Amino acid sequence: MNVMMLSRRSILQQFHPHQVMAISSTRSSWMKRSCYSVSSSITSLVSNHHHRQQQQRHHQFFSTNTAHPYRHRIGIGGTSLSQNNNMSQNNDGSSGSSGKFDQKSMTQYASVISTALKYNVTTFESGYHGEEQLAQAFSIAIQNKEEENSVTDEEEEAEVTLTARFGYRNLIEESDIGAMEGDVSVETAADDKGGQAVIVAHNLSREYAKMSISKSPLVQLRQKIISEKQKPDGEHGNLPNVHLLFMAHNPETQGGPSSTSSQQQPDLGTIRRNIKASLRQTFIECEYAVLDNAISSYGVCSNGLSLPANHPLHLSWKDVLEASAEAFKLVHSTTSHEENAGETRKSSNFSTFQLPCNLLELGGLNVANEIQDFLSSAQQQDGDNNDESSSWKQYLPDKINLYMTRPLTYHPDLGLGIIQHPYKFVDYQLPTKTASQMENGGTRNYVWTNETFETSDAFSSALYQASYNNAMNHFDATHLLEKQQSSGEELSVEERETLEGCRLLQSMIHDLDVKLPDYNTIGEYEWEVLNSIMPLL
Repeated sequence: MNVMMLSRRSILQQFHPHQVMAISSTRSSWMKRSCYSVSSSITSLVSNHHHRQQQQRHHQFFSTNTAHPYRHRIGIGGTSLSQNNNMSQNNDGSSGSSGKFDQKSMTQYASVISTALKYNVTTFESGYHGEEQLAQAFSIAIQNKEEENSVTDEEEEAEVTLTARFGYRNLIEESDIGAMEGDVSVETAADDKGGQAVIVAHNLSREYAKMSISKSPLVQLRQKIISEKQKPDGEHGNLPNVHLLFMAHNPETQGGPSSTSSQQQPDLGTIRRNIKASLRQTFIECEYAVLDNAISSYGVCSNGLSLPANHPLHLSWKDVLEASAEAFKLVHSTTSHEENAGETRKSSNFSTFQLPCNLLELGGLNVANEIQDFLSSAQQQDGDNNDESSSWKQYLPDKINLYMTRPLTYHPDLGLGIIQHPYKFVDYQLPTKTASQMENGGTRNYVWTNETFETSDAFSSALYQASYNNAMNHFDATHLLEKQQSSGEELSVEERETLEGCRLLQSMIHDLDVKLPDYNTIGEYEWEVLNSIMPLL
């Protein structure tokens, strides 16, 4: 198993020889200063991967080489890319405006996709509620590629995978739909009657899965591309083959009480049965969607896959596979789709597990190895009636893709949301001049942290100390103290309040400086500044 982490210093580790893909979404504020920083990061992170594929034909629309024996793959996450870059952000990282995704942000998103495709990155994740943005940006990117490049009939068509997740519902945004059967409460807020109203729910019912797929802009995009490709040769511009992967997001959430129930958290056995039953229902609908050619395959994206088995939010990968096998058996034993199409499929269309993995969270790798071992043994022991799983593992596919999410973000709480400031393994930019140095003229240049790797500590310390001194000097109120000392006159009420305010701010900045060794991440420090210092300023 090979994992390529998305960083400017590419990291490669070998485990089982299995196909693994890392998907990253750049969420750091310093990485969102410009689209260029994102695009340049993509260019850098794939450079080593690109050089290993010397046989790539550079004039192709997209490179389609997959001959590398270890199947190195990289994907681009879309959570931050699908946000409006020109909108303000709240302290928790959410959008500060409900405005629509503007044209500038769309152009930047398309530019990132174009850069990624240029370097053989062909998997793109839409992110939460970002399907429409990905569909539009991808359309722009492939249209630009068609205009920029001339292709020949002999060239192979590119294989591109787009992914979407479903499960979470915002009942405020979907007020026209209202409550649905299968809703599990995730977040509540006080209502007008003094009670609690569900504002975010989780749902994996067949009804919700069908609605999510039928309304997806990515499904519509794929159908449009399929229609275009059916035109005579040369008229479709060698469009890529788009594989659409729909994934049930955090199915472990289904183990909790429903939004209409007042019962407490059930026991672990009940939780596991609830989750498996929900998965079976949503997979049934996914199997039908594949038969109808709405999607290419389906899978699961879950934080619970890498949690300990005794944790309430643990998700058993074996339960997931069993649910997919049972769904396949139910659908293909009752449908006439295959008879009409003249096809006979013998295994489920479940294709992908997506789970956390990075340099400090290795639980995902252990799970990946377990899945690989299980699939290998299932093929070797086919027909073994003594195996308790023999009744359903015959319906499993020969291989399953493993997507590694958040390869650049380490959550000490294993992604449970207890600790708000994760560690981020990403480059960010430092200014080469302080604000006071800028007053003397010149432009403020930025340097990537990896470019100051050997001297980063000294470089950062010097910049920090200079900025700290500037902030303290700015609030020293020297002119008021000099006025009081030289004239002997008492300060006015307004001047005294200004002096007291300056002393308070100096005290707060000093306290922040004293606590500097206690901050584990830059995000934690920024949160403190934004929530403690900036409101007073």
